Amino acid sequence: MKRISVVVLLFILAACTANLGNVPWDSDIMNWIPEKRANFFMKAWMAEKANYDAMNAIENKSESLVKALKIKHEVLEKSRVPVRAYAKIVKNKGVPPDDMENAIIGWLRELQMQYLY
Repeated sequence: MKRISVVVLLFILAACTANLGNVPWDSDIMNWIPEKRANFFMKAWMAEKANYDAMNAIENKSESLVKALKIKHEVLEKSRVPVRAYAKIVKNKGVPPDDMENAIIGWLRELQMQYLY
């Protein structure tokens, strides 16, 4: 069981970091239509939440993983409502504030980078 957990952990880490250097989404995203941005934010947040859940399910976590998961949980919680609010504003044909968009991008990058340190 422990060996499977390690394999799953390595797979998740590889999947999460595979495109960090290849796709500058945080600069290209400004060219996307609002609906595409909202969809991306929701999917990215949900993927990070699924990653957190998978990592948190590992038995006998190391101290560094426990620390990383605590930080990831905090970022997920503080970004949950703004990501949903952004999507709702766009769905209702509104224009989300730039500072909201910038905060969401910052949180998503923070979530992606969490396990690299």
